[in-house]
Amino acid sequence: EIKASIVRHVENNMPWAPGTVRVDFPGKVADVEVPGEQGKLEVQNRPDDDHIGDAVFSVKLYSGEVLYKEEKVRVVLEVLRDFVVSARFLTKNKGIAADDVRVVEKWVKRIPLNVLTSPEDVIGKALTVSLQPETEITRNNIKELLLIKKGSVVRILFDNGYLNVTTVGISEEDGVTGSLIRVKNVSSN
Repeated sequence: EIKASIVRHVENNMPWAPGTVRVDFPGKVADVEVPGEQGKLEVQNRPDDDHIGDAVFSVKLYSGEVLYKEEKVRVVLEVLRDFVVSARFLTKNKGIAADDVRVVEKWVKRIPLNVLTSPEDVIGKALTVSLQPETEITRNNIKELLLIKKGSVVRILFDNGYLNVTTVGISEEDGVTGSLIRVKNVSSN
C-alpha cells in the first residue's frame, strides 16, 4: 500500500506526461501495521523535487487522525524521453537530411542539458564531428550548414519591385542560411 501510494503521488504531481515515468524501489519497504482505527497514508516529497532520479519520499501513517509513524522511502524515478540519433554513418560538415536521423526513446534518471528531441532540430544543419550509426546527436554536435564559402562566386541580385539589377560577385565571408555576408562586386570592385 505504501508503494502504491507513492506511485499515485508521483503520477498526480509529476511534470511529465502520463505513462512516461517508471518508479523503482531499490530498498525494502518495511511492513508497518497501524493499530486502532482504519489507518491512512499521506505521501510528501521535497518542494524542490523535480520527479526524476534519486528521491526520498516521506510517508506519514495515521491511526484515525493521529500521526502514528513517519517513514522515509527511497525511490528511483526514470523518465521516458525522446532522443535524436544517427540512422547511418554521418560525416562532419555534411548537411543532415530527414532520412539521416531517427528518434529513439530511452529511460533516463536525469535530462541532459544539450539533448535534442525532435528531428526538426537537426535537419538542414551540419555536424561538427562524424558520427557512427545509432549515436545520439546533441546541440554540441550540430552547427548551421555552410552554404557559401569565402571566395565563392555568387550572383548579386537587387530587386525592389521597380528596379532589378543582377551582377557577379565574390563572397568575402562564409555564409549560412539567413546570414548577411560581405560580397565584392567583380565588375566594380
